[in-house]
Amino acid sequence: MEQLSNKGFKSMAIILIATNTLVYISSSLYAPFLGAYYTERGVTASEIGILMAIGPLIAILIQPLWAGLSDRTGRRKDVLSLIILGCAISINSYYLGNNFFGYFIATILFTIFSTSMVPLSDAILVDLSEKIKFKFSYVRLGGTLGYALTVYIAGRVLKYYPSALFAMASISYLIMMFVVRRLPSKERENSLGGSGQKPLDIEEVEEARHEKRTKRERSRIFMNNDIVFVLLFAFVTHLGLYFGIGFMGVYLIELGYDQSIIGMLNTISALSEVPILLCIHKLIKRFGTMRIIAFSGIMAGVRILLISGGSLPTIIISQMLQSVTYMTTYYCSVTYINQNVEPMHRSKGQGILTITQAGLGSIMGMILGGRVIEAIGMRQSYIVVGCVIVGVSFVTILIYIIYNKLRSRNLINEMENIK
Repeated sequence: MEQLSNKGFKSMAIILIATNTLVYISSSLYAPFLGAYYTERGVTASEIGILMAIGPLIAILIQPLWAGLSDRTGRRKDVLSLIILGCAISINSYYLGNNFFGYFIATILFTIFSTSMVPLSDAILVDLSEKIKFKFSYVRLGGTLGYALTVYIAGRVLKYYPSALFAMASISYLIMMFVVRRLPSKERENSLGGSGQKPLDIEEVEEARHEKRTKRERSRIFMNNDIVFVLLFAFVTHLGLYFGIGFMGVYLIELGYDQSIIGMLNTISALSEVPILLCIHKLIKRFGTMRIIAFSGIMAGVRILLISGGSLPTIIISQMLQSVTYMTTYYCSVTYINQNVEPMHRSKGQGILTITQAGLGSIMGMILGGRVIEAIGMRQSYIVVGCVIVGVSFVTILIYIIYNKLRSRNLINEMENIK
């Protein structure tokens, strides 16, 4: 199959970057400011923890349905478009209530759609990037830069108009849907070479091959068992990060800062991802996925401990560690799964990652975090959680080392038996 023309390649690359950029621009308009928004309206820390945990719970229950629909029909672009439209409409439900119960209902409505956006868009964009031989790190860089610029501007605006966050996000989602409709359909995905002949339907070939396999093989999602440790490392890291980032807005309000400072800190956080995205392929090649995400888990604990300092300089340093905590874990996990999942289950594979880190990790980080904060205070909670994440990361690393040694020993024994 021939490659895209130079013009076609550039056009496709721009659409991929624009799509990912708008995914994170939309998120930047509300997510970093929700905790502070709730606090200013009298919602308690434990109630904020519950509200923040609704999304991950919905992800566990609903995300597999969206992923299954996407994989089963093969119409990933249409499913993603439906999700985006749902986000644009449902996010405005936050205006219907001004108390915990109102926010509770609004969060349920919104997260039915929003929790599936990143995994489904990742499944599409990673796959298309590989097909046109364009590095996904460059696609993701668009999201990082878009987030960094938008969250800074949003912080300035929300300082004076705090309720505008939902309306701005709604408009951004509508723009995103327009861009997503420019992505290739299933038929065009399989003919990106533009040879002029009838395109080879790759998915049909894969489906025919799968029909010849056993039922057990067809139901298998991942190609190897190492994925268990990828998910485990991702869970530990995100448990800490969702607590640290989720309550940081609340903490900053408690310290006397406003929305503009929250926007500035999130801009610093996003910009720190740029150098990592520019060299992530070299890092993976040199150190490997497991070492990078294991290191990320330890640094996530360090990042939380820095926030506990309570001063702006230490919090700024903690935000700069976004590069070696969130981004390294996210990128390594997403690309590893895409490379080690059965082709017909790509959406499900990314969905399992989302359920693990943005689902289970977030639920524990937010609900338990809210309880701990009310019991021992904000600063002490950051110290405790930071130490726990560092400790659990080291234990997870130890388990993986033992697992690898046992696997190597079994492999040697098998080779000796063959001889």
